[in-house]
Amino acid sequence: MEMKKKKKKSDAAQPRSAHDPVLKNMAGIKNSELRKYVSFRQNLRNGNWSAAKQFITSCPKAKSVIISNTGSTALHIAILAGHWHVVKELDNMLPTKKLEVKDKDDNTVLGYCALVGNTKMAKCIVEKCPILLEIANGPHGLIPVHNSNSIAMAQYLLSKTDLKILSPGKGSKGATFVTRCIYSKAFDMALYALEKFPTLVTALDIENESPVLALASMSFAYTSGNQLRLWTRWIYNCESHSLFSTAIKLWTKFKDKL
Repeated sequence: MEMKKKKKKSDAAQPRSAHDPVLKNMAGIKNSELRKYVSFRQNLRNGNWSAAKQFITSCPKAKSVIISNTGSTALHIAILAGHWHVVKELDNMLPTKKLEVKDKDDNTVLGYCALVGNTKMAKCIVEKCPILLEIANGPHGLIPVHNSNSIAMAQYLLSKTDLKILSPGKGSKGATFVTRCIYSKAFDMALYALEKFPTLVTALDIENESPVLALASMSFAYTSGNQLRLWTRWIYNCESHSLFSTAIKLWTKFKDKL
């Protein structure tokens, strides 16, 4: 099951500025420089670690530099290809700081793990470079937990992420996480975040939508008695706070249709 998000035009990757440091770096890499990595990239994609390792022995910088016109490093490519044994070997070789390198779309290697939904790879990366949990990825500057391709991945990343980064004072990150959880029917994680930061219920996400509106639009999902009790407990426990009057009104409006 994927962590879903409302699809709008703003979800499309935005063009990067010509002054972007990554693009400047890419512009400085000649095609001939990238061409010498063709066989190396192919071996990474095929999971042929023996051949890839031989190439690294002859060209040590290959393990950490940009080797494709997408701005990817060897580790980016190995993660996308899904080869755990290659990812593990590269992770062991690389200095921690090299794991923070982003591709031309602004994604780190942990961002790739989240996008492909490989929890085993994510654990390997996080153990070595936990700061990646808080480094922004993609055109909207979201962190890996936002872009999780599966509920299991989101649960793991959430367990390792400092929740302060999802607080209302950190922009739209918290509200975006909650609305994506709601649309993915990952109500336990949404509830967890809202109990930590109650004001997120009316905060706006990157699509200018609040969790309470997402909850209202997902009313059909609450056919389970357990989920119903979780949400009614949370909303009515917060009944004394005027901030939640909208949530209570919306709940009252559609609860009879459940």
